[in-house]
Amino acid sequence: EYKPKKSDPTKGTPTGKKKSLVFDYKYEGTKFTSSEPPKWEDVDSGSDKAAKK
Repeated sequence: EYKPKKSDPTKGTPTGKKKSLVFDYKYEGTKFTSSEPPKWEDVDSGSDKAAKK
């Protein structure tokens, strides 16, 4: 994830957070259908867990 600069919104600094776009589907008969719109979720990076051990 990036935080844009006010002077130039095309450039920014990384926040260190990672996000992924998650799609939910269900199987109806012979087809997959979307059950809800895609949504962004925070990704848990393994580096935090390794640092705590």
